[in-house]
Amino acid sequence: MLKHRILFINIIISFVISLPSYSQIGINTENPKYLLHIDGQGNNATSGIVSASQLLDDVVVDNNGNVGLGAIPTVKLEVTGSLFLSGTNLESEMRLISDANGYATWRSIENLLNPIEAVTKGILYGDPTGLTDPNVADPTRSYTWSGTQINAWTNLTRTSIKVTPGTWLVYASMGITGSPSVIGNNFFWMQLRNKTTGAILETVGNLHEFTGGGWAKPQFMKLIVFQQNAELEIWAGNEAASSVNNRYGGSHFGAIKIL
Repeated sequence: MLKHRILFINIIISFVISLPSYSQIGINTENPKYLLHIDGQGNNATSGIVSASQLLDDVVVDNNGNVGLGAIPTVKLEVTGSLFLSGTNLESEMRLISDANGYATWRSIENLLNPIEAVTKGILYGDPTGLTDPNVADPTRSYTWSGTQINAWTNLTRTSIKVTPGTWLVYASMGITGSPSVIGNNFFWMQLRNKTTGAILETVGNLHEFTGGGWAKPQFMKLIVFQQNAELEIWAGNEAASSVNNRYGGSHFGAIKIL
């Protein structure tokens, strides 16, 4: 009889051991809801649902290996509240930047603003080096408007700017001088265009400094959010024949990624 009892107990133990375990481990709580559930302040309900406010001081690990800090995790790590990442030489307005291997460190925003520069057709970008007089136009570095281009848009982009999704500070200025063929209040217009979509992103104009001729310099600086990759160009329109040149530092076209 004893042998039968021992055999029965062994069968029961073997059966229990062979069952898969779905136990949830709770620390400081009698009501664990996840594979591992730590209730920091021990303020969870002893049964039923754990509220969002009660979960704020909890650490949980679900059966997918996702970790939640004060949150129900839907990704590998989900945090409700502030996340602190220490570092050296920290300052305000820094950005968390990763390398090619995914290791992230804090970087000063000043070290991230690397301008992508382009120059307009036939113009020396902001550099008077080699000019006899920086305030005098150099015909070899200028673009002359022909009569057939008056009151028509012309693409003056020698090097377009390719931008990626994010927030960009785009800026441009263009100098024009000469004796217009049409007497009157002549405007010189500059336009920023998205070559990828054909959209016009900015239009600015400047009246010639005095009637019938002189100097005009339209310019703009604008924050633009791009949702997708884009290629930027500068187009210009002139109401009279003139020359675009590099006087007073020349013509600028550039973009800086902010975020």
